[in-house]
Amino acid sequence: MKQLFRRYFPGAEFGPFYTDFWLYSAIVALCFISFNHGDILHTIACTSAALNGYLTDFYDKAAAAFGFSNYLPATYALFAFWGIPLRLAGFLTTVAYADPVWLFFWFKLLTTLFFAGSAVVLYKICLEFSGDPRRALLACALWLSSPVAVFSQFIFGQYDVLSVFFMLLGLLYYVRGDLLRFSFWFSISVAFKYFPAFIFFPLLALKEKNIKKLLLYSAVFAAPNLIQIALFLHSSSFVSGVLGFGVAKKGINTGSMLWPFICAYAYLVNLKTREPGDLYLYSGLSLASLVLVFSHISPWHPQWLLILTPFIAILLAYAENMKTMLAADILFSLAFFSHTFRAFPAAVDTNLFGLGVWGLFNPAFAAAQNTCSLSSVGLYQLGSKKDLFHVIIFCLVLMIFASRSYLRKLSPGADGPRPPYALIRLRFYGVIGIFLVSAFYAYYRTVSQ
Repeated sequence: MKQLFRRYFPGAEFGPFYTDFWLYSAIVALCFISFNHGDILHTIACTSAALNGYLTDFYDKAAAAFGFSNYLPATYALFAFWGIPLRLAGFLTTVAYADPVWLFFWFKLLTTLFFAGSAVVLYKICLEFSGDPRRALLACALWLSSPVAVFSQFIFGQYDVLSVFFMLLGLLYYVRGDLLRFSFWFSISVAFKYFPAFIFFPLLALKEKNIKKLLLYSAVFAAPNLIQIALFLHSSSFVSGVLGFGVAKKGINTGSMLWPFICAYAYLVNLKTREPGDLYLYSGLSLASLVLVFSHISPWHPQWLLILTPFIAILLAYAENMKTMLAADILFSLAFFSHTFRAFPAAVDTNLFGLGVWGLFNPAFAAAQNTCSLSSVGLYQLGSKKDLFHVIIFCLVLMIFASRSYLRKLSPGADGPRPPYALIRLRFYGVIGIFLVSAFYAYYRTVSQ
């Protein structure tokens, strides 16, 4: 294990996280097998159309069988590639929902690998700027242990991490000064979820002031997705399901009203030389762009906020006032869980057990008519949905504007302030622990009715 660790995180040591690594692995493994939302079943079902030879008419076939398909072809293409072994093993041989249902765990493994890969890329980004393997590893650990990230990947079980991985890959080339590859990989990221587009243009304007080059990189960014759209524009199901996706249009229409001001600010900022603290500026600018969008969407889909978490981790890792930042992130995470259970009481609640081992293989849970709502358990009873939404936005804004980086103040090679490990552990074990205790209590109440 240590050799594998050193291969992907060169120069870093486990240090104080060795024991935590195994505890973390056990907790996320428990979440992996215990919880999942049903959205992934629909995506796998649509993917079965591609696995059974429906390619040019993919969206029409999927819509006829399952009602709609909301994603660009990239998501279904990747799922289809990952599903080939199942197809060869005799599964997914018809255009239908996966049978048996537990096959979705194979696809959850795919997103978990991308989750781990995202951590490796984040480490390389931080190492590129700080030159400190220990601090880069801290940023990586802060992201992996983010309660919001853990919820999206291991509890809710969605695939926004695919977009996050390619976004971080683009950001890696961005910090290396390769704007061409930055544009390309951000385009691939947008092929999975549209939100990275709100980051791409401010970051591009921050580094490139030549109008012709701005147009060139924007064309590189747009081309792959325009090609995807052109390939299926003949399909009315594609036009209504993907281009007419109402939730996406709502976010773009409202968030875009003020977002150009961030782009204008980025264009006016003159970064003459590369400074270690620039990474902090990139992260703060990206987080501000996303918060502006999400502040206009309520309720948001809970997995969407995964895209915020890498930038929060960077701000935390290099913060001079890390205790204040961690406290804000803990409050943000607690409010996020409570808000999610209140905003989606019939979809993101005790029924998350329904696609986990405790629900799939327990007839008592499947037969239960009434569930014990998580919003009625413990701390999750506090606050209204509106109040919790405001708490979330307040914490995010606080982390953007109250954060202070130590990077510009230290000489090269000097150590930053000692991280508050107790608070870092409280952030993960406390927030996830509260969820697990509450969830299994609600499960017990459900099956014992």
